[in-house]
Amino acid sequence: MNSGYNPDKQNYNIKVDETTFNHIDKYKQFKKYKSNSQSVAELVRAGLDYLKEQAEDEYLLALAEERLKNGSGKTYSFDEILAEHGITREELDSMEDVEIE
Repeated sequence: MNSGYNPDKQNYNIKVDETTFNHIDKYKQFKKYKSNSQSVAELVRAGLDYLKEQAEDEYLLALAEERLKNGSGKTYSFDEILAEHGITREELDSMEDVEIE
């Protein structure tokens, strides 16, 4: 099978399948990122940050599940915790929001 440019027919003999469209989509995405002036390093860093956050979430979920499975089984309501520390809901609602970084 002869693939490539045929000067007599003035067309290309190119196999077009799902992979071809995936490459086109990736190129369009790359152009979109490039046109937004984002560097590849910024994109990679954002992806790594996302993966790190997902890994931390998975770890915390596994830790919570392990504690539930092996814990004493005793749970406390929010109101019980407030009472234990001598705080009322009204006091809690009147407190200013604090931003934690």
